[in-house]
Amino acid sequence: MGSSSLAFLFLSIQLFNLCNIQVNALSFRLNSVEQGVVKPSSVHLAPRPTLKHMLRSYIKIAWRNLWKNKTFSFINILGLALGMACSLLIMIWVQDERHMDRFHKNDSRLYRVMENQHYTGVINTYASTPGILAENIVKDIPEIELASQILWENTPLFTVGNTFEKEKGRFVQGDFLTMFSFPLKEGNPKTALKRPDGIVISQKLADKYFKGKDPMGKTIRIDNTDDVMVTGILADIPEASSLKFDFLMSYDRWQKANKWAQEWGNNGPRCYVLLAPNASIDKVNAKIKNYVKSKNKDSNVDLFLQNYGESYLYSNWDAGKQNGAESNT
Repeated sequence: MGSSSLAFLFLSIQLFNLCNIQVNALSFRLNSVEQGVVKPSSVHLAPRPTLKHMLRSYIKIAWRNLWKNKTFSFINILGLALGMACSLLIMIWVQDERHMDRFHKNDSRLYRVMENQHYTGVINTYASTPGILAENIVKDIPEIELASQILWENTPLFTVGNTFEKEKGRFVQGDFLTMFSFPLKEGNPKTALKRPDGIVISQKLADKYFKGKDPMGKTIRIDNTDDVMVTGILADIPEASSLKFDFLMSYDRWQKANKWAQEWGNNGPRCYVLLAPNASIDKVNAKIKNYVKSKNKDSNVDLFLQNYGESYLYSNWDAGKQNGAESNT
């Protein structure tokens, strides 16, 4: 039983005892009148108490009992306070988890492509997809308005003058900033990632490498091999985002250097799509189910879509069915 329940029970017992005493006293007086011990005129019934007087009396009785049993009262009040504090913290945490990745303007139309890989009696579900899926599926499925491959987190070496360090970021395709709501302080989200040598960096990296100067149009040396040009400055990534990065670079540039990602039989990059308004998710799922098989006759893959806002809490799969919460973005 919780501490609040114990306190309520304790107070209820005290009030019951008080009422019982008053009833017994009144019964004694009435019996005395009937037996002639006391004259009726000497029996005076107390006036009916008002709500204000009753509440005042209850509070006084509760206070006296609390003060009389200091140790017991302290333990109960402390337990009640800790219980309320823990409940509040859990509620805040649950609300925070439920709002993760829900801030995107296109939330209801934004989906990630999932794979069911079929083996003998076994179905394994992954978010990895062929590296050329996005560029093809957006052409072949009319209900898909935009699509973008997203690579896992990379840590290339950045060099500007005498400043160099490995930084964390992602390779994405040109429409990524149009699909997702990651605003830019500078640059055009529709064009910033269209050029293969373009890079969008955070304000932190802009301050670190360009020391307060305008970084737009400036170059950064990557892994001591290639130069990229700053085409945008990111605003702060919302805390409610499961995707964290300090830079975005062209996926197409990465893909050209990784031939394995240009084949339908290889998986790795994630694929995200933006459905057209009023598109039926069931119809789209039916169309894309055998899409990889239509490109690769030896494939054992079925595709389906999962809403991006749901993927943070619902990313654990068993035999092709969603069965729990585990983020694997």
